[in-house]
Amino acid sequence: MKSKASIILVSFIIATAGAVIAFPSSENTSASLVCGTSISTSPTPTPTPRSIRPIRPRSTPTPTPPPESIKSIPRSEQINTTIPSNERPSQINPNIQSIPRTVAKPNCTTLNKQYLEAAKAGDIRLLKQLEPDLVRGGCIGQPVNHPTEPAIHYAVGPTQRISFNDFKYLPGEGQSTVIAPGANQRCGQGALLISNDRVRPPDSPVISRDLSGEKDDIVSRFDLPPDSENYKYGSNDHDLVSLSDGTVLYLIGAWSKEPLKTQPAWWSQAYRSDFGPGARSNLMVWRSTDCGAHFLYQGQMDPAQMGDGSCANPQGSLDSNGNYNMGGSDGQLVKVDPANDRIYLTFQCVGNYFTTDNSGKITLTTKLNKTLLAVSSNQGASWQSMGFIDLPGWRFGILPMTGRLAFGVSNNIIFGTPSFKQYAFSDAHPLTGQYGGFNWNPTTHNFKQSPDRYISSYVWANTVIARAGESNDIMFAFPTIIGTGSTAANGYSVFFYDPQNARKVEIPAVTPLTHSPSNFLMFFTAIDLGSGPVLLYWMDVNTSTHKARIRGRVIINTGQYSSDFDISNDIDLTLAPTANNIDTPPAFFYGDYHTASGYTSISGNNKIAFYRFYPFWVDRIAGAQYAVVSVSETSHVGDGKIASKPLSTSIVTPAQWIKAPPTVKLVDIRDSVPRVSETHENEGRRINVNELERTMPTTPRARPTPVPRSRPKP
Repeated sequence: MKSKASIILVSFIIATAGAVIAFPSSENTSASLVCGTSISTSPTPTPTPRSIRPIRPRSTPTPTPPPESIKSIPRSEQINTTIPSNERPSQINPNIQSIPRTVAKPNCTTLNKQYLEAAKAGDIRLLKQLEPDLVRGGCIGQPVNHPTEPAIHYAVGPTQRISFNDFKYLPGEGQSTVIAPGANQRCGQGALLISNDRVRPPDSPVISRDLSGEKDDIVSRFDLPPDSENYKYGSNDHDLVSLSDGTVLYLIGAWSKEPLKTQPAWWSQAYRSDFGPGARSNLMVWRSTDCGAHFLYQGQMDPAQMGDGSCANPQGSLDSNGNYNMGGSDGQLVKVDPANDRIYLTFQCVGNYFTTDNSGKITLTTKLNKTLLAVSSNQGASWQSMGFIDLPGWRFGILPMTGRLAFGVSNNIIFGTPSFKQYAFSDAHPLTGQYGGFNWNPTTHNFKQSPDRYISSYVWANTVIARAGESNDIMFAFPTIIGTGSTAANGYSVFFYDPQNARKVEIPAVTPLTHSPSNFLMFFTAIDLGSGPVLLYWMDVNTSTHKARIRGRVIINTGQYSSDFDISNDIDLTLAPTANNIDTPPAFFYGDYHTASGYTSISGNNKIAFYRFYPFWVDRIAGAQYAVVSVSETSHVGDGKIASKPLSTSIVTPAQWIKAPPTVKLVDIRDSVPRVSETHENEGRRINVNELERTMPTTPRARPTPVPRSRPKP
């Protein structure tokens, strides 16, 4: 039997398990917060809500220079850290995955241990199940009060613009990243950087905004790489990422004809128009240590020098000159592991195998059908091949995990495990639910007809993989058709996946606000900070009204997620652009994907974690818009000007988890993986080849000076 001290400990946990939050009885409720004003629409709370895991920050590398506690938070976001005692989050154990739900005998030692664990986990339903056995066994008197879940609060700031009107073109596939306050002394309160895919190095494709709100925006400057005549910039595909020390990397797909020590057999026959011989696409990297004011050339990843070099093989058919179209990649993707700043790259290999005749001429045969995995441990200066995944994948999703990587493509998860200085890749773990697998109407990739004449894009939806909030599980989402007939809509199926036990649970799908076969979601994006909750956000497009709205959902942990809520007001898609765009009006090129970021801050004696997310989207008026979504366990999550509200959440019960389907060989799903054809014609449609592609100037330039610009009012 437990001692009196143990019983007191149980009672203490029960009494101090956290602040009260009301949970909805329906999964279809929503909470709206528009233009900085919170509106709570939570229904009547359920009588017995399930337990949740608290938000707890993961340790991160020490920034340089060290942050100055609360002083490193932007002034507009400084908070009152004096929290009423009834609102302080509980210090309960977030690591408890499951607890036995039945008790064989009234054994007080076992019952008290289970009751103590349930109290720590805030598992109210299990506590109620254990109470009769505890009372019958004389182990403990029935408690009067049950522990309650810590309330998760959120606030959405007003929409703000970053203007690209001084540029010749507005962005489409713009990317964004955030330097955390305190990470870089050049921008002590942090910075938001947004890129313009329509402008290529050595011009200035990035704008940096100081998060203090007190400085002008900076238009970045880019250095030239050595032997710049060997490179050409004919792709929109790029990434913009920040590291823990405040360094920012700009990584873009480019064309290379850089000479190799040993020329492959295809060398003399690989061209892109008149660019060649030896043409192939590569990844070029620029690095900024001054918060985006200057980007200096850092290095490149050349597929001809990765592994067997096959990822650089040419593609297509022979042209009139006896040459093939260059190979390499299209839709490469970069992901930073926040635990160690290691940079992972998935690089789809679009070329073909070939045979060589006696004269040395090659003849292309079958497609490569694989994706190169490469890694850099020195901020992109050099790269190492980690092997090939036997599937082609456009923007092949990457999730760094402890001891391995997870990849997302179509409706499949693949795992990579280190093996002899490379990675061994698993079979595919397919996920299907009530709406089936990866699907859309008519298709997600290579649209021949736009669903809305005011929007132009080439890839409308793609797979998203991220952490399932503060847990060791995976959040996995893919486009699918929600419903049938006149109520069908192009949305996303969303799953939690437990890789340890090969279990899955499907949570409510993300759907357009108005269900219609012609309505759809664009730019479904996960902002994963490496610890704490994950913000999902997307553009909800109504083709009847020609309006769109940015919406979001918070994944708190593998057992808790929020209702969907508004991040922006309606966006008028019929407004005429204020600068040039790739397509003929009224269409506006919105690009194929966007990325976004944020940061975590800790403040107060209770070490409260605040998660600041910066969802970003393309704006046809000025170029870019964003808002700040803040999430925390305290009601003081806003900046004092914006009211915060409890987040309307739903709970995953243990009974909802089911065994996942068996794995499938990669070769068996190869034909079902959506593709983007990387041909000259398709690239031309995306980037307007004749107008934008050019060779970089060969004359060295002086070290550039950043150009400050007056910051427009929000």
